[in-house]
Amino acid sequence: MPSPQNAIAPQEVLAVIQQDDLFQQWQERNKEAFLSHFFSSVTAEGTPTQDWEVGFFNPATEKITVFLQTNNAIEIKPADDVFKNESMTVEKLDVEKVMIPFEKARELCLDNVPAYFPREQFGNGFVTLQTINGRTLWNFTFITQSLKFANVKINAETGEVSSHDVIELVQK
Repeated sequence: MPSPQNAIAPQEVLAVIQQDDLFQQWQERNKEAFLSHFFSSVTAEGTPTQDWEVGFFNPATEKITVFLQTNNAIEIKPADDVFKNESMTVEKLDVEKVMIPFEKARELCLDNVPAYFPREQFGNGFVTLQTINGRTLWNFTFITQSLKFANVKINAETGEVSSHDVIELVQK
């Protein structure tokens, strides 16, 4: 398992990526692209299993390009389609609005999970730092042993739980 850099503030990760020649060359060709998210897979306890993947959305192409820092080098993944509902729009992420660090958001999420999902046993999942409906959120999603998605959104500015819900993966 890699040694995740998730303890590093998103602002710091972004600064390292933006200073890299690979990113600067890409940005020169993708001037309209903007920061859209940070992503990491997590264990059932919310522990990151990888370094942050940092996504940039290009509205001209409707594609996301992901950058990640591994072993002191910046890597780029090919531009890919956006995973979203047709009615949703990809919003710009302003990392300066992130006042709640990942570890605090993880703690808030795990503190509330037993009350929100009392009968569920959690498996691995993922966390995304993103903007949804103008709010900057830590978006935790876990797959339960009963094959559901359990989701908790933590406001990255205030630390308040924004929402929580369960999505059935298997339709009866």
